[in-house]
Amino acid sequence: MKNYIIIILALLLNLQTHFVFAQKTQNADSLFTLAQNYAFNKNTEEARRICFKILKSRSNYIDARILIGRTYAWDKNYKLARLELEKVHKADSTNFEAISALSDCELWDNEYSKSIKYINLGLKLDTNNIDLLFKKEQVYELTNDIELSIITIKTILQLEPENQKAEEILNRLLRLNKHNVIKIDHTFNYFEQPYLRRWHITSLSYARKENKGSVIGRVNAGDLILDSETFHQQVALQYEVDIYPKLGNKTYLYINLGFSQSNLFPNHKGALELFKGLSKGFDASIGGRYLYFDSSLLVFTGSIGKYYKNFWFGFRPYIVPYSYGISQSFNFITKLHIDGSEEFVTLLLGYGNSPDETMLFYNGTSDLDMLNSKKIILLYQKPIKASWIISGFVEFKNEEYTTGNKRNSTKLNLGISYKF
Repeated sequence: MKNYIIIILALLLNLQTHFVFAQKTQNADSLFTLAQNYAFNKNTEEARRICFKILKSRSNYIDARILIGRTYAWDKNYKLARLELEKVHKADSTNFEAISALSDCELWDNEYSKSIKYINLGLKLDTNNIDLLFKKEQVYELTNDIELSIITIKTILQLEPENQKAEEILNRLLRLNKHNVIKIDHTFNYFEQPYLRRWHITSLSYARKENKGSVIGRVNAGDLILDSETFHQQVALQYEVDIYPKLGNKTYLYINLGFSQSNLFPNHKGALELFKGLSKGFDASIGGRYLYFDSSLLVFTGSIGKYYKNFWFGFRPYIVPYSYGISQSFNFITKLHIDGSEEFVTLLLGYGNSPDETMLFYNGTSDLDMLNSKKIILLYQKPIKASWIISGFVEFKNEEYTTGNKRNSTKLNLGISYKF
């Protein structure tokens, strides 16, 4: 009889233990669902508080620790994110979610070699994981290894031939991997005061991109059509070269040289500017421009910019010292990248004229001499498949050409580029 009582008590104790464990499990699962909801609604602190509460009673609740690590990474606290995620990875080196989260953490912290290490570990566990393959392509592209990016995206298309995202990325990568560009574009500028001006500029350029920088050669053919004149009655030629040598990480120079024997373009022109990428998405530059019409003109300039998501916001002043004082102009630029780096829309609001525009010199006056000029420019560029890019802009300007006399000026541009 005594033995039966002992057996019954043991069974009751075992049932109670299972009941308590099941209750704890159910409570932990409910709390974790709540934590996920907080995390996905950007209340990451509350999500972590709940997850730490879960771990106090169930230290082996791995999903809670992974969520803690991910939310730290979302908040850009990469050190604490690694601390939590590596605990999971050390305890179980085959935990796919921890490996994936670690690859994200390293990617967002610009630790690309570490990110690739975790991506490759994840692909050993799941060879055909599309999300990891996309992430791998992204890392290769960020490190300018376009060849490996292309190989990776082609792997995705072998697995999913109808994947539109992969197809778009491949077309963009193929464009980026082409080192030669031929471009032709035409610009038309029109106003009616104090004379009827129809100023046509057709430009033909060739660009070559190398690892150490880029070089662009350009020929501008200008045709100024006045009252009762026809095309090609007075065609002016200008020759230019742009050089962009890389000096180091996120640092490069812009050098421009140009000359013309025509009296419509500057006889000589030049530019020198240093560009530097800074932390937290900022960049800056400082430099100058030189123009010679019937006398020398020196222009000081620089820029400050900030990347925010797909936007770039920039400010560029121009300062021109004259014998009678200082002339200033300003440009405010907003650029939206739509698809990678090559499709974008740019809005420019400006006061004054820019020496970076193709200048016309006529009747002893250059475009740079206009007073109180206000302008708005809308520019768009779009790639077409793997080799072609179309671009164009429209500009509306109100300028004071002599004291008290103003006019409206319109400028239109259309261009097409071929990459090979």
